Formats: sequence, structure tokens, C-alpha cells
Amino acid sequence: MNPYLRLFKTFLFCGFLSAGNGYAAIEPLRRRITAMPGGMSNEEFDNTLAVVNAMPGVFSINLGSCFGHRLHGWKGTAAALTGILLPPMVLLAIVLSFWNELYRQPGFAAFLKGTRPAVIALLVMPLVRTARNARISLSTVWLPVGTVLAICLLGVSPAYIVSGVILLGILYGMFVHPTE
Repeated sequence: MNPYLRLFKTFLFCGFLSAGNGYAAIEPLRRRITAMPGGMSNEEFDNTLAVVNAMPGVFSINLGSCFGHRLHGWKGTAAALTGILLPPMVLLAIVLSFWNELYRQPGFAAFLKGTRPAVIALLVMPLVRTARNARISLSTVWLPVGTVLAICLLGVSPAYIVSGVILLGILYGMFVHPTE
């Protein structure tokens, strides 16, 4: 199969899963990308996902852009973006045309309430997998714990935390563990 078509179909499938939230597509995307010919290892996937999470903008667009480019350059980016954006755009067009009638239906409100636990599970699974693959030890646990505490208790913006970690990483690379 053509690698661009394979990439399009992979992201099209994930686009159906991520119509409300791109994070729901992470685990199915991981399974497909690590299994495809010329795909990525779990570590490469996690590293690319870290870049996606650090980028500003819409998560699904960043997801398709980074993974598509990483796998097949600019043509891969076009295939992945088309695949991941097509389902939510079609769904949005359909839902918006019936929104006023749909929103008043008690069954629709019950559907939305019922999907909440599934959405939470889809958000937690990538977190658990990434934490497991990150090989967090006693010497590195301070970073995620400190980040959560700074955001939740002190109200620090995640943008400041990401910027600070980037700066610390650059300083670490320059002075503590320089590469030659």
C-alpha cells in the first residue's frame, strides 16, 4: 500500500476518535504507527508526542503535522492533516446544521453526560503509558510533581513551566553534559 495512503487512513481513523479531543487518538495512533512498516519505536513516538505537547496551537493539527512530517516529510504532513481533520470537520458541519433541535433533546443531553467517563479514560491512558515509558526515578520525580504543584496550587502558567524546562535543558546540555 502507498505509504501516504496508509498514513492518511491511520489519521482518518484517529480523526474519528479525536472529534472532540485529540488526546483520545494517542493510544490508537501509537498502536498503528509503531506497527506500520517504516513506523516508529515507542520511544520515538513518546519523543515526538513530547514535541507535539510543547507546541502552541490546536493539538490535533500539531499531532498530524509532527507525526506526518516525521514519518514522510511534507507529503506525510499533508496526508496526516487531511486524515485527522476531515472527520471533525464533516461532523461539525452535520451537527451545526441540526444544533438547535439536537440540543433540546433529552437523549442528546444524556448521551453527552454518558460519554464523560469514556473521555476521562481516553485522557488518562496516554498519561499512564507516557509515565511508564518515561522511566521516572527518584532523581527525576521532582519535575512532574513540581509541575503539578506549581500549576494547581500556585497557579503558574504551563507556558512558564515549559519555557523554564527548555531553558534548563539547554543549560544542562551546554554545561553539565555537553556533546562534542
